[in-house]
Amino acid sequence: MKAFAAALATLALSAAGTQAWANASAASAGGLSLTQPALSQDAGGARVQGAVCRTGPVPVAGIDGVTIEQLGADGAVTAQAPAHVPASLRVRGAKCAYYNVQTAWTATSPVQVCLAADRGARVCLPAK
Repeated sequence: MKAFAAALATLALSAAGTQAWANASAASAGGLSLTQPALSQDAGGARVQGAVCRTGPVPVAGIDGVTIEQLGADGAVTAQAPAHVPASLRVRGAKCAYYNVQTAWTATSPVQVCLAADRGARVCLPAK
């Protein structure tokens, strides 16, 4: 039931357009939640930091991957970088796993973080 509710929330965000997407602070897929990523600029480029958390005692699905995506003016993905999410979510009692990705992009370009879970579930959030 929670997976169905998460899918409905994702559809609602998609249907509501960019404004709803820009105001989202968390998104869920397959028993996992992607928190609002932080975006900062340093000498090397844009740095993106965030967390993937369990929404219950054990995630319903595993993590297929977390990617950082740079978006063009038209909203199309122009570049991607993988985010390594530590296996700490498999440890009993662990709630969240954190990622920290350095890219060569500038922080002025729109950036989103996407979580792909088993069974095809995928959610994205903008980095701020």
